[in-house]
Amino acid sequence: MYSIDRGRERYAVTVADYSGIESMGTERARGCPPGSETCLGTPGLSGVGLWKHDTRGAPLYAASEFIKRNVTLTEMYWNQQDLVSGIVLQLTSNVDQSRTYAYIAMHAMKLYIAESTVPRGAPEPAMFVQAIGWLDPDGKSIRYRTVYQHEIHGLKEAPVPAR
Repeated sequence: MYSIDRGRERYAVTVADYSGIESMGTERARGCPPGSETCLGTPGLSGVGLWKHDTRGAPLYAASEFIKRNVTLTEMYWNQQDLVSGIVLQLTSNVDQSRTYAYIAMHAMKLYIAESTVPRGAPEPAMFVQAIGWLDPDGKSIRYRTVYQHEIHGLKEAPVPAR
């Protein structure tokens, strides 16, 4: 997590690495009791493949954690940043009327959460979460030609879109 506070403003980016989740799922299935959900089903969707659902659900789970705060949800919608699919939240604190904007996305087996909070009356903090971009391992900017959806492209259900 990287964050900075500027007076009563807060800006943060959190990244959770999911790259080891497949091996964790395989290990979990290896040690499960016979008949349990992690032992049943097809490799792509359940049983050994249950880890894929954990990955697919990570952005929605992260969004639900924001909504559970003492806030009023004012906007929630799908969006994309440089054609990477994600969820945008706009929240108002029920305590002090501060405003929080968040963008949540999975890309290349990592969950990204960008959030910005400003006090009541300050300009909306949308610019911070709209400035998210993507880099390849060599530090070069990534911009896809079509929408990248992690649950499809990141899990190798289809080839990653051209850049």
